[in-house]
Amino acid sequence: MGKFNSKKPDQKDRMQREPGIISGFSDEQILKEFEEAMRNTSPLPLPPPPENEFNQICRRIERENRMARIDGSV
Repeated sequence: MGKFNSKKPDQKDRMQREPGIISGFSDEQILKEFEEAMRNTSPLPLPPPPENEFNQICRRIERENRMARIDGSV
């Protein structure tokens, strides 16, 4: 691949093309979809994690580490 030369107008570089040419969508279509996504305030289908999830995970890891020491496997 040759070196990029911004003075060559016929160079087939994506950065020199219009976004609509690359994606196949017009600027208006892209803007319309973006605005619809910004207005969409519906929550994700996943329930939020419990507030104390981090502490629960830490306690579980600590218990597992203590059990490993008791068994002598560590």
